[in-house]
Amino acid sequence: MNEKHLRNFSIYLSLLTIVFTAAGWFIFKTWFPEKYFKGILLIPLLFFCITLALHWYLLKSSRKEIIKFTPRYIGATGIKMMLYVIIIIIYLLIDREYAVSFLVFFLFCYLLYSTIEIISILKYLRNNK
Repeated sequence: MNEKHLRNFSIYLSLLTIVFTAAGWFIFKTWFPEKYFKGILLIPLLFFCITLALHWYLLKSSRKEIIKFTPRYIGATGIKMMLYVIIIIIYLLIDREYAVSFLVFFLFCYLLYSTIEIISILKYLRNNK
């Protein structure tokens, strides 16, 4: 596994998480104060942890037999999506008042972090053929 790539990805993901958390907090507090919900600061942190763990696993998997990488990627993505669905269900059972705000922010985080993850892993695989 390329330690430098993982370190750079961790730094980039940390900066993205800090900026995105601050931007989300600012937008909800200033433009949509009635839609502000308690979990807004935790969602990017959750995505940071899951994305970093998945990226580490995928980098580790890519060093083994490359033919097994695709099934591992699909399996890891499936587990990640199931985990996200469980988190959504739990939050919606706890706090229905802010369900729409939560879902919109969660979806935006999902798209952002998934895009970053896919771009990074593709760049890594292309450079390490």
